[in-house]
Amino acid sequence: MFKTPMAWSNLRARLADTLLGSLPAVVIFLMIPFAIYLPNQQDFDHNLMTVMPFVGIAAGWFLLVALLVFAAPRLAGKIVVPLFYLGIFLGLSDIVAPVQLGLITGEERIEIPEPLFLIVIELLLAVALAVCFLKLPAKFARRIGPLPIVVLLVSEIFVVAYGLDPETNFGKRPPNEPKPPAAVHTRGGNVYHFLLDAYSAAEFPKSLTRLGSAGEFDGFVFFPNARANYLSTTMSVASLMTSTFYRGGSLEEWWEGWKEGGITRAAHDAGYAIYSYQSYPNFGPIIASNVDILEEFEAKAKKLNFANLWLLRSVPGFLQQEVYAEGKGVFGQIMGARFSSWQSERAFASVDFMRQITRDEPNRPDHGQYVFAHIMLPHGPYVVDENCEYRENSNNSAQSICVTRLMGEFISTLKELGRYHQSTILFQADHGVWWTKTPEDSDLFFNIKEGGEALDVWDKNYMVDSMKTLVTRTHSLVLFKPPLKSGTPLDISDRRVQLIDIAPTLAELMGWSLVPAEGRSIFSNNFPEDPELNFFLGYFLRIEGVVQTAHSKSPVGEYDHVTYDKKRGWKLQSPIKYRRR
Repeated sequence: MFKTPMAWSNLRARLADTLLGSLPAVVIFLMIPFAIYLPNQQDFDHNLMTVMPFVGIAAGWFLLVALLVFAAPRLAGKIVVPLFYLGIFLGLSDIVAPVQLGLITGEERIEIPEPLFLIVIELLLAVALAVCFLKLPAKFARRIGPLPIVVLLVSEIFVVAYGLDPETNFGKRPPNEPKPPAAVHTRGGNVYHFLLDAYSAAEFPKSLTRLGSAGEFDGFVFFPNARANYLSTTMSVASLMTSTFYRGGSLEEWWEGWKEGGITRAAHDAGYAIYSYQSYPNFGPIIASNVDILEEFEAKAKKLNFANLWLLRSVPGFLQQEVYAEGKGVFGQIMGARFSSWQSERAFASVDFMRQITRDEPNRPDHGQYVFAHIMLPHGPYVVDENCEYRENSNNSAQSICVTRLMGEFISTLKELGRYHQSTILFQADHGVWWTKTPEDSDLFFNIKEGGEALDVWDKNYMVDSMKTLVTRTHSLVLFKPPLKSGTPLDISDRRVQLIDIAPTLAELMGWSLVPAEGRSIFSNNFPEDPELNFFLGYFLRIEGVVQTAHSKSPVGEYDHVTYDKKRGWKLQSPIKYRRR
């Protein structure tokens, strides 16, 4: 086959035409989908099936072009060169005039500014390529085009291979076989541990006032000065559940360590059955029986949200507001309001998620149970009103009121079942929100002006660009009811607690063994009056002396470490070097 030079030349020409005609598919269905997916894998549950339909479309495009080229070469010759220039336009447009998107945080709606200068750049680019198409002979494109396309495809393979997290799956969640405790605990009540994502301590008093529900929280102690040590959920949960700070070594091992160790291991070893209600698949303890009622609800919405972002990034700048009108994607608008904005389905479903925990309570034993729940409220996007009903364009305060209402419903159920007095209950956040106003009469704010502002701290991914936003972002809810306590009014403690103190507090209250522990029990008599607060922020790389935010896949880098206490004020400590496996 293809024994003659002429036959080989024809084959090469047709393969070249196939590559030319496939360039738009390479850009639209390979480069752009992976550019959205790779930096946001956690939000897409590390599920590679999110992008596989686009890969399938790209492969189908390639096959159709090849069929046309080999079956009707003359007709294909009139089509592949315009497609080649279209692919160049799409690729260069995404580079020189990108849509204003970064990491997906889910905390606010995506708004598309459509800057005029970017539209002008795209217009000039289109004109330049149109001139090239009209003035340059077709053989010019056929001669220079195939090699860069091959290089582009090969480089994209390396980008994807380097960017995929080890947790990547194809939509199949590993079976979770809970490990039973050695012996079911028979003394005392259950432990209920709620992680309310991004609930600022500044919002809780406002929510109580709005609902008039302070009386429902009898026996609780509220710590309005509580601080998170990390800015992100993953880092914060790993720290608070183990009472450790990341000090070096494998970052992944430290991240995953809490799933088998920390306070859940201490409860398990003490004879408690572990149950975990999770808003993120595979996020809960391995030694738990996990409950995920959001997975089925989210499956459709995640695909729609990804398609919305893909279309937004694929179209020219002057069409971006049309395909993402008023912060809502086209595909989401077609399917309904609950799926119209990023993660709105998760926030709305979290209302029923928390009520499911309340509904499950009568069927749960009244002792020997450690129930851990991660609830995506009041975390944005804001689509839930203070009555826990769906409402577009809601806000953080309304969702804080809603989740406080749900907390009251759970407490009422425990009281109706006669379990409240003996139960240990913890409502806490993993971090706060950067824009919520916190009381500025505290010494933390005063000392910012006396030296804190001089510290070079920032975290682009989590919108921390000053000491003030660091203080607000780390202002986290901590609301604790010890066992065998009820009937007393809600107490307010001015102790400056940190989330690193959570696990030791639970361990001391329940008599569990927790080693090691860098925090202290917040109810201990020797809790320091002026504890050193620790804050860790950034993924930093210093490249040629310039500080840059590192990609999450960077194998090495640094965390900035900032401390504060009244006596010494704000101090920038030695950075924590990190490495990834």
